Amino acid sequence: MGNGLHCAGVFIMKAIERDDIIFVITKEELQDEAMERIGRELTEEEVDIAIDAFEWGFRTMAVDVTYQTIFTEMIK
Repeated sequence: MGNGLHCAGVFIMKAIERDDIIFVITKEELQDEAMERIGRELTEEEVDIAIDAFEWGFRTMAVDVTYQTIFTEMIK
């Protein structure tokens, strides 16, 4: 939760660095989605296909839609 740490009951913000990771999807999260949507875990081959699909999707339309949503919220 957030970009910081708790110390003695106080939440301390940490500066975000240029190379910090902004978003991560773990294999566990992918498998949880698969169980929910198709009722089973993915094979290793299917995981590789999903990774390729995420990489393609994030490089194309998903990033544009996400950025548009983010920046629309920022200027409201």
